[in-house]
Amino acid sequence: MFFVALVAASWSEAVDKGEQAFQENCSLCHPLDRPRAKHLTRDEWQQTIEKMIGFGCPIGNSKTAQAAVLDYLVRTQGPAATRPQASVSPPGAGGQ
Repeated sequence: MFFVALVAASWSEAVDKGEQAFQENCSLCHPLDRPRAKHLTRDEWQQTIEKMIGFGCPIGNSKTAQAAVLDYLVRTQGPAATRPQASVSPPGAGGQ
C-alpha cells in the first residue's frame, strides 16, 4: 500500500509542476483561457511552446519546465480531451 501511495504522490507532484509551470510562464503574456481554448496534438503543442520561446517566454531557460508544460497541455488540452468516450458493444449486440 505504501508503494502505491508513494507513486500516486509522485504523479500528483509532477502534475502540479506542469500546471504550475504553465500558469507561471503562459500567463506572463496572455490570459490562460487562450491556450485552454485549444486542443492540439503533442507535436502542435511542442511547436507552440517553441514559438513562445522565440517570442521571449522564459520557459526557454528550463528543459524540465518545457517538458512539464508539454505533458500538462497534452493531457488537459490534447485532442483526446475533446472526444467523448466511445461505447463498445459486446459481440452480437445491436440486433445482429
